[in-house]
Amino acid sequence: MRIAWPGKTVRTTATAACLGVAALMATPSAMAQFNTDALKSMQKEGHKILEEAQAQSEAEAQKQAQMPAQARRPFRLRSNLCLDAVGDGLAVSACDGRPSQGWLLDAQRRLVAHTGQCVMGATLRQCGTSNGQLWRQDAQKRLVNDAGVCLQAQGNPPRAGARVVAAGCSGAYAQVWNYVETRPHRIPE
Repeated sequence: MRIAWPGKTVRTTATAACLGVAALMATPSAMAQFNTDALKSMQKEGHKILEEAQAQSEAEAQKQAQMPAQARRPFRLRSNLCLDAVGDGLAVSACDGRPSQGWLLDAQRRLVAHTGQCVMGATLRQCGTSNGQLWRQDAQKRLVNDAGVCLQAQGNPPRAGARVVAAGCSGAYAQVWNYVETRPHRIPE
């Protein structure tokens, strides 16, 4: 078998394969430059996407933090203690309507505090979409996230100031949270 190669005639397939590999290797710097440029371009695009997502998340958190207090509602235990945002954690305190007791279950199913931060496990973090930040209130009125844990006030019975932790879901009354409907105050005529 004869194969034509510029300036040469090749008689075997093995020789042709070797010449093909040699030709590819003849310009490694051009190939490496192409790959480096492509990687740099992909990296810039990735950074741009990440920056846009972070800016959108921050803008959404600011928007939620500025929501009127009446749009937020407290979650209350039977013992009349409310879920309270304390620093970057959660606790229960006497229900008194303070802003830190106002919560919003947003359209993405995140439990959003008055600060615009979201509950992840039993701490407040920048809002995202991880399973630890996606909440629902089940038929037993427990706050359950998609990671399969429930918010539970510590103590038996829980007392004001008790920490709220992420615990395995059970029938404990310290996991039963009533989402309190708030009504606008009417001004007497």
